[in-house]
Amino acid sequence: MVNQIDEIKAQVIDLRERIHTGELFDSLGPVSGKMLDDLEFNVSTPVTQISGKDELLLLARVDQFNQHLAEQTVNELTENDIKVLLAGLKQTNPQIRDQGVFMALMQGIQQDAFSLVQEQMMVRELLKDEVLFSHINEPENDGIFQRSFAIFLLALLIYSGRRKHIKLMNHDQWNELIEKIGIYIVLERDTRGYVADKGWAHAFTHLGNLLDEINVNNQVDRADKIFLETLLVERVKRVKTPLVMGEVERIARYIVNLAKINDLYLQYILRQLKQWRPELMRQMQAENYDSWTQHYNQTHLLAAILLQKDLPPLLYEYLDEGRAFLI
Repeated sequence: MVNQIDEIKAQVIDLRERIHTGELFDSLGPVSGKMLDDLEFNVSTPVTQISGKDELLLLARVDQFNQHLAEQTVNELTENDIKVLLAGLKQTNPQIRDQGVFMALMQGIQQDAFSLVQEQMMVRELLKDEVLFSHINEPENDGIFQRSFAIFLLALLIYSGRRKHIKLMNHDQWNELIEKIGIYIVLERDTRGYVADKGWAHAFTHLGNLLDEINVNNQVDRADKIFLETLLVERVKRVKTPLVMGEVERIARYIVNLAKINDLYLQYILRQLKQWRPELMRQMQAENYDSWTQHYNQTHLLAAILLQKDLPPLLYEYLDEGRAFLI
């Protein structure tokens, strides 16, 4: 894992630098797309789970946390208490991960139960490579749960900080976030929504939530917002499994939200769409499952953008002209 992630990290940093200096703009999509095309999976490795006995202990920790939440004493929890809960995000048992650990942490964030120091500690933990990139360069695996729920919790924490008008991260931490989310988008290829007996994975839906929060933050500059949007679009173009559980609708919402922020983003996305159409036409000439899956993922995303009720007129007019491609 280390070698490939270090290699991708270097490439992501280079792309960021080149878009910040103006060397890349209209060509960012093709250049980043080539990087994605060259990726290969490593061999699968086991995703460790805690024992049944430790699962019971973890559920007891969740009950303890909920008691603190009811008594409004969450700020008394130690750093280790919270780390134990965060580690539970990798469990495949949805009663432990979804209904237990995640639900408890989400309620704590929504109720402003955590101190600023505790929330800052959670951000640091969630951004660790061993969490955010857990088994990410392997074929479809159970590591998706920890990765995906880390993305979701980061979105909740950043939203909470924005709502409370507090400074959750400094400049260096925002820079680390942008860099690591860029790496994550490049490497994440597990598109599963609901997984039988294991609950929701939904990494690409959770990405939409986090990227929306990044878009509205003034500490993130325009180049980085364009950078992350382009990486996500290029990643979606290359997905070879059907996106059928709300992912394209969430990503469409994110793209439209960005287009509405500033005319610079609107014009960039319009140019991006114009580059996209010839690619779709070329795909229709390939007669194989992967190409047709990619084609329909993309056309469904474009159709979902077209259906957004507050779509800027320029985007609506362009997509409406090519409506025949979106069926």
